[in-house]
Order: sequence, then structure tokens, then C-alpha cells
Amino acid sequence: MSHCPYCESPRIRWYYIVGRESVRHCLNCDLLFREKTYSEKNISDYYRKDYYRDWEQDQDDSQRVPIYLDALRFIETNTNKGILLDVGAGCGGLLSIARDRGWRIEGQEISFESCRKAKQKYGVELICDDIRNMDWEVNRFDAITMVNVLDHLPNPWWVLRKAFSALKKDGVIYMRVPNGNLHSRLYRISHAIPIKSVRERVRELMVIHLYHFSPRFFKKVLKDSGFGTVRICGSKVTYSSRSTSLDGPKLSQLLIRRKFSILSGMLYRLTGGSARFSPSIDVYAFKDWHQR
Repeated sequence: MSHCPYCESPRIRWYYIVGRESVRHCLNCDLLFREKTYSEKNISDYYRKDYYRDWEQDQDDSQRVPIYLDALRFIETNTNKGILLDVGAGCGGLLSIARDRGWRIEGQEISFESCRKAKQKYGVELICDDIRNMDWEVNRFDAITMVNVLDHLPNPWWVLRKAFSALKKDGVIYMRVPNGNLHSRLYRISHAIPIKSVRERVRELMVIHLYHFSPRFFKKVLKDSGFGTVRICGSKVTYSSRSTSLDGPKLSQLLIRRKFSILSGMLYRLTGGSARFSPSIDVYAFKDWHQR
């Protein structure tokens, strides 16, 4: 690939290797991306049929309840409690909480099994379809949420433009994604670890999907999509159920994640709440907030 998939700049550089794929960095917009060796159809088919099976343990989103609550409290402080759309809703945990807090809820999820679990566990009916097939009705939603979704999508900027048009005036979008700066830098550093078993164990903590987003890139893509004020901060650390068993690799992952949490809290306090050393970042963007 000779240009950036977002801004089409030729100012890209090789950054590191994941398996057999190269990850490149756009010096113009700061996007990190895998070289395209996949088809969008294959990605859709995987998430529709196989994703739940491969990541079933992580579908229990009880560990994310504090994240959901923080996001909803912030949203409710800044917009009307009306209709909330959750994109990539998984098994419906965020929507269930939002409904209990008085929101009218709608959700989309491509995984057949996740949609079935959402109805079974929470009584939440999801649009079980590819995000590209959704009817993005203009000015319909007061809030849109996307938790760990954007970096999986072949064309995330298309979704952001659709979300902007679907939000009402003064609507807000909330997104949670892996902290691209942190994961990419740690992955590069891991190349220097001489012991393969240790290197691979460390790399299990790094999240490398189709894209890595930095705060700089987020500010650009959201501005280009039409959004006004953008707020970016470190997200709370959660622990995957895959990291709680007491075998060697899983225990080491749990300990490292707990250290992340401790370091995150220290940095957050030292900077008066302005920074958090976290594996994920929270992003809020407002449609017309700057005009209030």
C-alpha cells in the first residue's frame, strides 16, 4: 500500500510486523493501519458466524459495567435522555443499563449468537445485520455509543459520518477503543525482548486490529466528520475473563493489567484528572456542543 487509507497521503512509513502483516504509520494524519490483505466480505462473515465462538468468554461484559456507567453519566450530563443507539452492541449489556436509567434503546450487532444472547439475557432486541445495511435516519438519536468497535471496521470514518447525520442537534457520540499510541509503542519495544516465550506473552496483551487510533487522529477524523467539541481521556482498566485463570501466562497477564490500573490511577491523580496511562481511551464528540 503506497498511501494512507484515510487521508490518502503518500507520507507513510513501515512501523512493525504482526505475524506476516505490516503495520504502517501515516505521518500526515497519524493513523496506524494494517496493510490490506483481507476482504470486507470475509471480515463480515467472520463476525457474523464465528466471532462469538472464538471470544465467548469475553462476551460476559460484567467487567465493563463501571465503564458503561461512567459513559452514561457523562452523556446524561450533556444531552437529553432520549433515544440511544449502541453500535456493535455485543450481548446488550450497555443497552440494558441505559434502559434501566430511562433511555429508549436501539442496538445493532452483526453476530447471530450475540443477538440471541442479548434477547435471552436482557430482553434486548438488536438489529442483527451488517452496520452498512442499517437505516441511518437523520436526526434520530440523542446519543450513539460504540465500545471496542471502530478499530474492527474496514471503513470506520464512513460510520462516523453516518453517526453525525443520525444524531440530533446537541447529540453526543461515545467511543472506546484501544489506546493506539500505547499498544503500538509497546509492540515495537517488544521486538527487543530476546526470550521468545516472554516476548509472546507480552504481545498477548497488545491489541492489534485493523487500525490503531491516536488522539491526534481522532481529533482530525471527528472534525472532518462534522463534530464540534471532542473530549479524549484514558479509560478505566477492565480484566478479561481470559486473564483470570491461575496458569502461568494468564496469571502474568492479570498482574500486568493490575499494574496498568495502579499506574493509571497514579498518573490520573498527579495530573489532576487530565491524563490516564491506560490500554484504552474514551472519546466523546458533540454534534453542535460548541454552539451552546
